Amino acid sequence: MDDRSRPKVNWWQVIGWVVTILALVFVGRWLLKLDHSVWQSLRHLRVIWLVGSVLVFQVWFLLRYFAWEFIVQRHGSEAQRHQTLKTWTLSELARYVPGNVWSFAAKYRGSVDGGAKPAAALQALGIEGFSQMTGAAITAVLLYDVHHLWWIAVVILLIFPFLVPFLIQLLSKWKRWSEVPKISVLESLGLLLWYGVVWLVFGLATAMIYWSFPNVPVVTLLWLTGVNVAAWFIGYVTLITPMGLGVREVAFVKLTARVIPNAMASLIALVTRLWFVLSEIVFLGFVLIWSFMKNRQKTIVAEIHT
Repeated sequence: MDDRSRPKVNWWQVIGWVVTILALVFVGRWLLKLDHSVWQSLRHLRVIWLVGSVLVFQVWFLLRYFAWEFIVQRHGSEAQRHQTLKTWTLSELARYVPGNVWSFAAKYRGSVDGGAKPAAALQALGIEGFSQMTGAAITAVLLYDVHHLWWIAVVILLIFPFLVPFLIQLLSKWKRWSEVPKISVLESLGLLLWYGVVWLVFGLATAMIYWSFPNVPVVTLLWLTGVNVAAWFIGYVTLITPMGLGVREVAFVKLTARVIPNAMASLIALVTRLWFVLSEIVFLGFVLIWSFMKNRQKTIVAEIHT
């Protein structure tokens, strides 16, 4: 019997689902072990801080999108802004699918559909991901423990702007990609600094969630920003888990262990996760409404001209 017609199994996605289920079980057991008195703090959350956090998260999403728009247009995409924004937002939500490959696939397809060459679209993905992680890394080490980790930030700042153009040139020669655009040292440095601002905004949004809890230990905004960005980074690099599920929460608890009681830190990590998801849904709603309005406007103009 010829079995060649059978569809191939996407083992990466299968492993992603297995890890996701295990992560959910782990998080569930972890939460069940919390002191029940900790849950009472949810009844006294300061709503004003939570509302403010949602608004700041909207700014964070926009700043990240503008970075992507710059990168993808630099690589040949000619799609209109509302189309690029919609594709980018949906691709970010695709990270909740176990395996995370759908997020990259959606961005790649959107870039190619917008006019970018396949090789250029792949390079755009690499630049965004690398710049985003590097910006998070330098922000985390500077704000979490600058006294011991300052040298990592210095190394990143000195090497990264030159490393990206060098890697692109090396990859272009290896793959013989003549249609792939170059990126200058100044552009690379600009992206690094831009993402530094992006992560400061992220830190403020997550800190506002922390401040919504009553009777939490007093910590500085800068340290709290460093903790949350570091936890995001650790969750992001574990690509197999959707949005770093479980990993990010555990990282937050471990990084704050000397300052925040584990039970309280666990609950804060959970609420931060849920509030982040809610903020993404709100942003998606804004994007879909704006996209609908732009498409409607385009249809009306076309009808007038006909």
